[in-house]
Amino acid sequence: MLKGLGHDVIPASAAYKVEGNVQMSDNHLVVMIQQARLGQLDASATVRIPDVKTPTALTVDVRELKTSDISAALALAGLKVDLPKTVPAHLSGRIQRTNNTTGLSKVRGTIGEARVNVDGTIGDPPKYESTRISLDISGSNLEHFLNRPVNQALPFRIRGTVARDKEYTRFEDLKLKLATIEGSVRGKLGTWERLEGTELDISVEGPNIDAIAAILNRPLPAGAVKFDGHVRGVEDAFHIDRMSAQLGRSNLSGDLKVIRGEPPRLKGEVSSAYLDYALFRKEAKPRKTSKAKTKDAPNTVATEADDDAPAKQKRSLVFPDTPIELEAFDRLDLDLTIGIDELANLSEGGSWHDIRGRVLLKGRDLSVSDFEVRGAGGDKVHGDLVIRHDAGVTHIDVDIKGDQVRLGLAAAPGQNPATYPPADIEAKLTGAGSTYRKLAASLDGRIKVVQGEGQVNNSIAMRMLSDTLFELFQAVNPFAKTEPFTRLNCGVSIINLADGKAQIQAVVIQTDKLTIVSTGTIDLNTERINMGFGIRPRTGVGISASMITNPLIRLGGTMKNPGIGLDAGSATIATGAAVATFGLSLLAKGVWDRYFSSRDPCGEALKRDAEIQ
Repeated sequence: MLKGLGHDVIPASAAYKVEGNVQMSDNHLVVMIQQARLGQLDASATVRIPDVKTPTALTVDVRELKTSDISAALALAGLKVDLPKTVPAHLSGRIQRTNNTTGLSKVRGTIGEARVNVDGTIGDPPKYESTRISLDISGSNLEHFLNRPVNQALPFRIRGTVARDKEYTRFEDLKLKLATIEGSVRGKLGTWERLEGTELDISVEGPNIDAIAAILNRPLPAGAVKFDGHVRGVEDAFHIDRMSAQLGRSNLSGDLKVIRGEPPRLKGEVSSAYLDYALFRKEAKPRKTSKAKTKDAPNTVATEADDDAPAKQKRSLVFPDTPIELEAFDRLDLDLTIGIDELANLSEGGSWHDIRGRVLLKGRDLSVSDFEVRGAGGDKVHGDLVIRHDAGVTHIDVDIKGDQVRLGLAAAPGQNPATYPPADIEAKLTGAGSTYRKLAASLDGRIKVVQGEGQVNNSIAMRMLSDTLFELFQAVNPFAKTEPFTRLNCGVSIINLADGKAQIQAVVIQTDKLTIVSTGTIDLNTERINMGFGIRPRTGVGISASMITNPLIRLGGTMKNPGIGLDAGSATIATGAAVATFGLSLLAKGVWDRYFSSRDPCGEALKRDAEIQ
């Protein structure tokens, strides 16, 4: 019967009930419905068919329409609307049905907590051509239509006219409001198959971003929100011109082009005078530290990562022996030039400046070229990164350099950037592999970092570390527990990668109180760690050797599950016996002594590196 009336979307299995009376005069039919039910939809209405010879033309005056679930009710008419929860509705109005459209007149009522006022015409699905709807929908809290609770009321309103013809969706001064944020959309939008002719202006503005923070369910930096942009379509692309966005102090501007294809391509330039990384960072969880001790030595910290830990306690690898997943690269091609004057809060108390670079992604080949970033002191890191995929093998090529860079990764809020330890950085690596493990084991090259004098905030440095490295930091630098800063005099870290191993040639750190020396290996095939750390007080600073509870520390286990062992003062580093204690053939005795006996151990590490090179 419904198909005969031009409705073939309502499933035949839908339960129904109708009570009322029928009047017919000549070809004019009037159905007075006192009560009707279709699925979860209840209604009372008067249906008029002017000519039963053309029953698809009819008018329905709805006195009352109720449903406990608006999504289910709309689905009966072929309209799919996914809502996160069950939303009731109570409406009235006039519906006029023709061959291809459904007219709505004075449709009034509520959907959930929202007030609804709709007039216009809806074209038949799936294209909805000949649609033109004027609407005014408002409510006291958008939370009713979200899939999570929010911590504040979010009043909202949508009003304006939306039209759809064969070519475009048209927005006639469509206005949107969410709490104190207001927006508007004007113009016409084509389909992905027909981009040409699109002309769309979008604007959003508000005095604060509290509503956005409530929807995202996380804190955001305080400040106003503003967005302006113009979208235009040509034969094969969307152009986003004159884009300007502001969220708090953060801002972003540029011109972008989305080019149709398989996959689509994004090309353009974006720039920012100030971008707060807190916009993208989730709130950190509190640290939980272990205070477990071994039964053999009260000053020895044991973790489940120790070499003798049961196999069931060991976790998966950092670099699993599984194929490298680059399928996400297939979704989009990129040609993007980026410029950010300041990226704030990337680390505690630190900002990066003058970030520049070009990102190219085509297929499964990615390159970041001419990349540079400046630290708080104006010094820069620059270089190139290439990831290339060929016949199932992923190749990487990294070449990064920096000169006296003061990035302030462990700086305190408000700390003077001039007090950050400066660093010269060299990292040059190549590798290729079909799995993550094979790629890691194939790495060839070296990493060298030379640090100068500066201050490191102990609490922030420890907060950035994993639990095991947190304990290691406290062990090699016992004064970190009682002093807010570590005064770094110098530091040298040199790591050589070849033949499936990361050889820690030397890690030498000199503070105002201690000299710390480390060396060892990381097997990139098995991910086993074998590193030793020696700690000795500097002469002439009023610290005796007896004040160093653990003069020798071993870091073992695996990269995913490291563990530390602490020697409670029984070993004698000066003789080299301590190195043998843990089975570490890390340094010849003369080289070990060379660092500890020198007034300039960092200089000795660089001198020895020059000899090796």
